[in-house]
Amino acid sequence: MMTDLWEQRTAGVLQAWGDAFSARPEGLLYHYTDFDGFQGIVKEHTLRATYSKVLNDGSERIYGEKVMSDTLKREVASERQTSSSIDSNVKELSRPTFVTSFCDCGKLLSMWRAYAGHGGGYCLGFTYTGLANLRLKDALRSEVVLGPMQLSYGEQLSDPIKCLLRDLASLLKTHFDNASPLLEFVPMLGPMVKDEAFAEEREWRLIVIDPRIRRMHFRAGHANIRPYVELSLREKDGATEKLLPLPLRSEEHTSELQSLRHIV
Repeated sequence: MMTDLWEQRTAGVLQAWGDAFSARPEGLLYHYTDFDGFQGIVKEHTLRATYSKVLNDGSERIYGEKVMSDTLKREVASERQTSSSIDSNVKELSRPTFVTSFCDCGKLLSMWRAYAGHGGGYCLGFTYTGLANLRLKDALRSEVVLGPMQLSYGEQLSDPIKCLLRDLASLLKTHFDNASPLLEFVPMLGPMVKDEAFAEEREWRLIVIDPRIRRMHFRAGHANIRPYVELSLREKDGATEKLLPLPLRSEEHTSELQSLRHIV
C-alpha cells in the first residue's frame, strides 16, 4: 500500500514537472540580434545557447535558484535541518545550464536597443513548435533541451511551478531521502526566474542542461569569455521550415530577408 502511494505521489510530481512547461505563446517567439548574430545564424544554421553564469547579469541563475529554493522551503515549513538539507542537495545536484533567449513581442524598443545593435540589427521570428523540436545532435540522455519556457519575474512564480514545488514539498516532508533526487528540478528551473526589473523583456528560453565539454565553443564577451553550445536548425524534424525571419527595422528590408528563408 505504501509503495503504491509513493508511486502515485511521485507520478504527481512528474506530471507537475511536465505542466511547468505547458505555457504557449499566442504567436511567434522573437530573437533580437545584431548583424554578426544574424550572419552566424544564416551561415552556420545554428542558434547559440550561452552558459548561464556568463550572461549580462551573471547572478541571475543564483537569483532564480534562490527563489525556487526559498519557495520550496516555505512549503516544507518544517525543522531547520530540512531546510539546510534542501540547500545542500540543490547545490550538489546543480548542473551547467546554457540558454538562448526569445521575446513574445517583436516590437519592443528596449529590446531593439539592448540586443539588436541599438536598433540597427534584426528580429527573427520562430514558431513555438519549431523551437520545441530543436535538439543537440547525437545527444546523450543527460543532455536535455527544455522549452521554450516562459520566464517568471520576482517571486511571482507561475501556477504550474507553484504546484510542482507544493507536490515536491509534500514528498520531502514524509520521504526526504527517497525524494531528494527530485530536488534536481530546482536548479533546472532556476533559469526560468529573473528579477522583476527585467519583466519588460517578456522572455522565453530554451535551456540546455549539462552538455558535453566537447560541444562547447567560446567567444569573447565584454569582460569575460563566454562558452556556448549550438542548437542545429538543420535537424530532420523540419524545424527550419518553420523559421520566419522578420526584420522590423524598415519595410524595404522585409522582402530581402524573406528571400533568405531558403538559406536559413
